[in-house]
Amino acid sequence: MANLELPELETELVSSESISRFEQQFKELNPDDAAEFSGSLQGSIYFTLAECYWSGIVVEENRPLANTIMRLAAIKGSHPATHMIASIDVFQSGDPARQKAGFQVLESEYEDQDSGYAAGKLGWAYQRGLGVEKNLDKALELYNIAAERGMTYWQYLLAYAHERGYLGLDIDIERAEYWRDFKPKVHIAQYECWVAIYYQNGIYPANEELAAEYQKICDETDIGEVWEW
Repeated sequence: MANLELPELETELVSSESISRFEQQFKELNPDDAAEFSGSLQGSIYFTLAECYWSGIVVEENRPLANTIMRLAAIKGSHPATHMIASIDVFQSGDPARQKAGFQVLESEYEDQDSGYAAGKLGWAYQRGLGVEKNLDKALELYNIAAERGMTYWQYLLAYAHERGYLGLDIDIERAEYWRDFKPKVHIAQYECWVAIYYQNGIYPANEELAAEYQKICDETDIGEVWEW
């Protein structure tokens, strides 16, 4: 199935009957629940299906197929899917043309929707030179914008950078604590897990010992322990 063209994939995955059923259920939602959906209803269906294949929920995990369905969701008008495809193109494709195109999508999202999430990802792109020329000052500017808007991933990124003196920042424990404890926090995330991810993704200077240390803490911690009830 992973090699099917998008029109074939659409026919095989979702019947017109299931779309009609979804649309009818959508009409019965209260306005607050309905607001959770962005883009077209069909786009929402495909986005949900892509997430299932991406994570192995109900179906067997199949990430190449998930990415294909995600592109179909974007074509059908799902804004979250458009964001995800742009992110995949920038950070996973290795293709300079796709990286540049994905960067432009994230940049438009940031400019048009004032998206803190897009701001943080643009920061990653500027730091690593993916789809755009490297510019650490611009990356830090965007990291701060994302962090101030509640994006937990970038709050933690700045916290640890201040703790270690990374990204050209001075060691500043007070500032590190400021970002680690900053409210609001949009994402449910464990600090140690994200520090390990930053090392893995090359956001911080390579340090296998520290990366392993934080990964070990991450693996041994129940996410429930960091959930803020």
